[in-house]
Amino acid sequence: YIGAEEYGPSILKFNFNGNLISRWIPKKSKKTEDSITVNALPEILSLRSPNRGFEGIACNGEMVYAILQSPLKFPKEYEIKNPDIKKQILITSLNTETNTVTGIYSFLLDDEQIDKIGDIQYLKDKKFVLIEQNSEHGKKAVHKIVEIDLKNATNLLPLIKKSNDAITQLKILDEQFSKITHVTKTLIVDLAQEGWDYSAKIEGIAVLDNGDIAIINDNDFAMWDEKNSYLGIYKTK
Repeated sequence: YIGAEEYGPSILKFNFNGNLISRWIPKKSKKTEDSITVNALPEILSLRSPNRGFEGIACNGEMVYAILQSPLKFPKEYEIKNPDIKKQILITSLNTETNTVTGIYSFLLDDEQIDKIGDIQYLKDKKFVLIEQNSEHGKKAVHKIVEIDLKNATNLLPLIKKSNDAITQLKILDEQFSKITHVTKTLIVDLAQEGWDYSAKIEGIAVLDNGDIAIINDNDFAMWDEKNSYLGIYKTK
């Protein structure tokens, strides 16, 4: 089983008994003295916003695709050159057999009303379905399901590899931003426009065998305002 978490961020691999057998974290991150933790992920991922590391993960064989929940957190002293980089969310591809990161891709949020993604699932040929959303209810709610395609997007890994410092890597992406081909996306449905505007956090997605899309919200164990869990099916045909 493959999982991910928001704090490191890290990608995790478990065996059938539920034992953690592999863990991939950003380079230069502190690691415990064990045989399962590998500093394989680019340093820039350590700039994830607090509690907004890897929110979605999708698998295709030994390839794992992990996407941050939100754009990177910029240091206070950093002067942004291209404002649109504040809408950029990074997607990382990892070969779990070779412990090698094979790609970093740029996904752009639609506008300032949207600040995060909810979940991702692999389709085929580097295509995925993805939830793009904000944390609002009612008229302000935006919860879009989009199809994204990495096929023609720029692999940012060669740019990132020019440095082993997270801030310098960020600066390189900022300076090269206008030359980057971002992940393409096609809107499938805005769930809020279809009536699902009562849940702020749609954080689970699955494509069923017939092509319909199942979604579910996160109610944070009913600790906050949102007490209920809702499962929905969007009919694609």
